[in-house]
Amino acid sequence: ARVGYLPDKPPLYPEMTVREFLVFAARLKGVSKGDVQKRVNEAAEQTGIAARLDQVIGTLSHGFQQRVGIAQAIVHRPKFVVLDEPISGLDPRQIVEMRHLIRGLAGDHTVLISSHILSEISQTCDRLLVIRDGTIVADDSEAAIVNRTLGGMRLSLLVSGLEVDALRSLLQDLEAVEIVELGKEGKALRAELRTQSDQRASIARRVVEAGAELLELGRSEHELESVFMRLAEGSAYADGGRSRQGGGVH
Repeated sequence: ARVGYLPDKPPLYPEMTVREFLVFAARLKGVSKGDVQKRVNEAAEQTGIAARLDQVIGTLSHGFQQRVGIAQAIVHRPKFVVLDEPISGLDPRQIVEMRHLIRGLAGDHTVLISSHILSEISQTCDRLLVIRDGTIVADDSEAAIVNRTLGGMRLSLLVSGLEVDALRSLLQDLEAVEIVELGKEGKALRAELRTQSDQRASIARRVVEAGAELLELGRSEHELESVFMRLAEGSAYADGGRSRQGGGVH
């Protein structure tokens, strides 16, 4: 089989040990009897569950059960791995661990993640697909989709030591930087910016040269959310005609 799949709720048998379940999954997916143990050990190592192979699945934490679910998805060495909401129900530490695990899989597999957690998609994936009513309406890198949909990057800036007018003047002097929102956040100032290109270095330099304290400067956490909402509501995406009916992803 060329595809491995982890559904939203992993298809686990709680009464089995991890080893028994992975052997069962490997045989079900066509792995020869002589290769089964090698493939099981390989999948267990990749997903960080080698020390749990003889533990009963029902006694594992939710995070480790997710890992077992991913192990069954890759035990037959598929070319494509599809993960549906892989971080659902995980605590913050488990989310970070799962993110590293998924990135590690990308070296041997093409990994497709289906998720509504946009911040996690942003941190994990190097290419995004947005689907509306069964049609792929955007297929590109995050930066390209953001630039085409919003007309540039969205940046979030937090500074102290400047008044509103001074910060506004400082930013307006920069070419192709537009202030979307500007207001106080405690004793500091928060500015949401739209830029035609990555202006973070120039903005940081201006703030420091003005004698202010740069507390935060990065991509806005609302950036991808804004893109998704616009595309979901029917905004056009200038992708050179690549929007197409869903089904095949390559």
